[in-house]
Amino acid sequence: MHRRLIALAATGLLFVTACSQEGASDGDGSSSDAATSSDAATSSGAASDSQDPSTQSPPPVGAVGLYDGWVKATEDDMTAVFGRLQNPLPVDVTFVSGSTDVAESVELHEVAGGSMQPVEGGMTVPSGEVLELEPGGLHIMLMGVKKPIVAGDEVVITLEDADGKTYPLTAEARTFDGGGEKYSGGDGHDHEH
Repeated sequence: MHRRLIALAATGLLFVTACSQEGASDGDGSSSDAATSSDAATSSGAASDSQDPSTQSPPPVGAVGLYDGWVKATEDDMTAVFGRLQNPLPVDVTFVSGSTDVAESVELHEVAGGSMQPVEGGMTVPSGEVLELEPGGLHIMLMGVKKPIVAGDEVVITLEDADGKTYPLTAEARTFDGGGEKYSGGDGHDHEH
C-alpha cells in the first residue's frame, strides 16, 4: 500500500513538473505557452485575413498555379480573374483556353488601347517566372456568369495549356470597381468591367 502511494505521488510530481516546464522559458525569453498562444493567434489571424490576397499561400512548390488570385465579385454576366501565374517548371507554359463551373466560357484577355481583346496565341508564362494578371492588363475573363459571385466566394478556373495539360486555379471573390475597360462582345455591344 505504501509503495502504491509513493508511486502515485511520484507520478503526480512528474506530471506537475512537466506541466510547469511547458510554461517555462525556452531559452529565448519566451515561454512555450506564449509561443503556442502566438501560433494560435497567427493561425486565426491568417484565417481572418483570407480576404487579403497577400496572406494567401502560394501554389505548392513545383506546381504551376495562381498566387494572390482574386476574381471581381459581380452580379453581371462577365467578370475577370487577376493575380500572378507562377511557373516553376523547366519549360515555358502557354495557356490557350479554360473552363469553370461558374461561367459559360473562359477567355484569356489583354487590354489594348482601352479595350479588351482575346490574347492571340495564348498567355505564355516563361520557365521559372511569374506572369502578372491585373486590371488594365492581362487577365482571365469569365463570360456568361451563371449566378452572382459575391465577395468571399471561392472560384475554381481550369486553364489548359498548348499541350492539353490542365491546371486548376483558385481565386477568391472580392469587390472591385474595375478598370473601366470596354469589351466589344459578340452581341455588337460594348461591355464595361
